[in-house]
Amino acid sequence: MLLGVNHTRLRSLMRNLAVADEKTGLLRRSSYQDCLLREVQGARTRGTTLTVALVQLDHGRELLQQHGEAQLERHIEQVARALQPDVRQNDSAVKYAAWALAFILPDTPAAGAHALAEKLCKTASEVRPPWDGVASSVSASVAEAAMRPEYDGEDIVTELINRAEIGLERTRSQGGDTVVTLAAGEL
Repeated sequence: MLLGVNHTRLRSLMRNLAVADEKTGLLRRSSYQDCLLREVQGARTRGTTLTVALVQLDHGRELLQQHGEAQLERHIEQVARALQPDVRQNDSAVKYAAWALAFILPDTPAAGAHALAEKLCKTASEVRPPWDGVASSVSASVAEAAMRPEYDGEDIVTELINRAEIGLERTRSQGGDTVVTLAAGEL
């Protein structure tokens, strides 16, 4: 129990020390890899799973071109606030791109992360954008870390990031408005 309490405190301290986006309170993209590396090391020590969920507004580049950076920034801030109640205290949220958020989900297998990603997409799609028109559809990619003993932490993080990106590409190729899950080692 003491390990769990210390682990929660360490995550909280990490969030406070990491550079956060002023408007959303989310960690900045520059801290993404460091957070993943720390979580991978912790998961290996505990023998638990680690999963990443990337949640994006579909057609983000087009939304940026059509509505401008300020409007899209305001919308992603609203989305981030709407999603905060859906994630656990131990989860870390990162502003991944102008139109995407990353959620680092320790102690979460791919199936649990998939269910959470579906919930996050539903919540995000209900947030009205600051521009006239309907809300954007939302997609997510879920990837579970492959905790292979022959891999070092950096290799695990690299593979995890690559698989999460491949998942986003699959959502785009399917037209968006979907959740794609890649289990550990699946490409």
